[in-house]
Amino acid sequence: MLMCLCGMNAIAQEKFDVLLRNDTVFNSNVPQFICEHKNKGQLDGYSLRTLEKKLQAVLIVKNDSSGMKFSGSFPTLGLRYACLYPKIEIITLLDSYLRNKVMVNGEASREGLQAYCKERAIPLDTMTTHKKINPATRDSMLIATAKADAASQVKFTFHNNASRPVKVFIGDRPKGGSGRIQVIAPHGDFPEHARKTEKIFLLDDAGNPIKSIAVTDQLTKVVIKASADDFE
Repeated sequence: MLMCLCGMNAIAQEKFDVLLRNDTVFNSNVPQFICEHKNKGQLDGYSLRTLEKKLQAVLIVKNDSSGMKFSGSFPTLGLRYACLYPKIEIITLLDSYLRNKVMVNGEASREGLQAYCKERAIPLDTMTTHKKINPATRDSMLIATAKADAASQVKFTFHNNASRPVKVFIGDRPKGGSGRIQVIAPHGDFPEHARKTEKIFLLDDAGNPIKSIAVTDQLTKVVIKASADDFE
């Protein structure tokens, strides 16, 4: 899904310049919310809080060869979800949360989270605060969900016939939407995967889409022309 690092109702004209500095997430230099990081073995934990330190979300990440196994709990909403994202930086996910209104004015948004998960076909579960869940059971559920998501994705290879690096975007739309950018080396091959709901966009130097193709079950190879402005 990504994420797997998984833009609904996004306004195309919005401009995002998101960065993480001293545990504070900024958008266009305006502080949005706090993102505190803790590492424990193979797990990375992130707590998202308002600027007044009120807890909004707990994000748990485990990276392995299949991607980024992810679990997100939103205690103020009583909701959680688990999925497999591609390997991305946490700032990419936080940027997506802002774009898709999962976080609005520093707080978790029920409408934004529900739309985010619905568009990506991610089950959104109700949190049970009165009953402890066996950690082994919770981990098994997370792994099962991640495997199912990974198995449903289409695997393919990029081949770049151009003599320079080329940027591609995998997602719903390059500007104002959700997804990820990859740089394909000149005359190089690059393995990738994507959901069947996504598209692959070829970008110009300014990050604007030039051409796009849909992700289908039959997709096995995406070849970029030597002119770097179209697919073969």
